[in-house]
Amino acid sequence: MEWDLLESAITLWIKHFNLALNSIFITEKQLYGRVFSPLMDAQLWPECFAKIINKIMAVLFRFSEDVACSSHEPHVLYELLSMFDSLNRIRRHFMGFFNGKSDTSIYVHFHELLKLTVHASSKVFWEFNRQIEGLKDGDPPSLDSSVPKIVKCVVNFLKFLSRDGIDSCHLFD
Repeated sequence: MEWDLLESAITLWIKHFNLALNSIFITEKQLYGRVFSPLMDAQLWPECFAKIINKIMAVLFRFSEDVACSSHEPHVLYELLSMFDSLNRIRRHFMGFFNGKSDTSIYVHFHELLKLTVHASSKVFWEFNRQIEGLKDGDPPSLDSSVPKIVKCVVNFLKFLSRDGIDSCHLFD
């Protein structure tokens, strides 16, 4: 997927994930409670809710898993870090919302997604290192005197880490 398309797709994914968690799922859970509590056992309706939400979450998780398993090109690192940052910001809220016995599979899947995102980010980061080591000081400049793509990626990566809103300490939690 091209850089611009990937960037906009992940931005939309983050918005959709937050909207689903902060609005839709909360409202649906309240609706399920009101409608099904009088009709069935108090432990049965949360299980029904979890089965339906699990299918919705599977779609959201699948997209992020596909991104994490995609190419390990340096530019993907920014998007992986954005995804991790978003997931990490909602982690506490997510764990609080999906905290019942019936929500275990969703909770586990979310935790696995965090681990996958960190693992994919580290692979891409080490790919940075490998490509930088491949550059040689004695190489003649390119014919058009342009800056090598990997150098641009490293500079952009450093800008990314220094921008406001990214707490790099959370990268190592």
